[in-house]
Amino acid sequence: MTVVLNHLNIYKMEENKIYNLLIENGAIHFGPNSLGVGSCGITYSTNHKTGAFVLDIITTPAGWRKQGEGTKVMNILTRMSDITNTPIELIVAPIEKTNKGLSYFRRNDVVGNMASNPTNKIPVNKLKNWYLKFGFVANGFEGKRQKMIYNPKV
Repeated sequence: MTVVLNHLNIYKMEENKIYNLLIENGAIHFGPNSLGVGSCGITYSTNHKTGAFVLDIITTPAGWRKQGEGTKVMNILTRMSDITNTPIELIVAPIEKTNKGLSYFRRNDVVGNMASNPTNKIPVNKLKNWYLKFGFVANGFEGKRQKMIYNPKV
């Protein structure tokens, strides 16, 4: 098992097959549960009940938005899901700064801060349709927020 020492905390990285393949194929580790993939940043977690890769944030720097970079990363993620037979879960929700920092994420999170820049973002009401293009399907709600899942094609 690979163990990474980062900010005096030990993170076990071998727990997620998609993470491992992303790193093996050139993704850059930004910090705890955050990666640079191509021109995008993602934060993720693992659903320990289902084993799914949970995509918390996918974002592109404001100057790179609307150029297909997010689409490239979503295609990579779904391909990795198919290879590893690991579902991907997400919640369609906005990332925005509040007076207490980023909603749902840490203030010092590189990817979260990148995502909080409103320039050229896909509006939240269009995000569900964007995820549908990649094969995600509705999977219930968390409060009023839509949950979605990509089931690997094996």
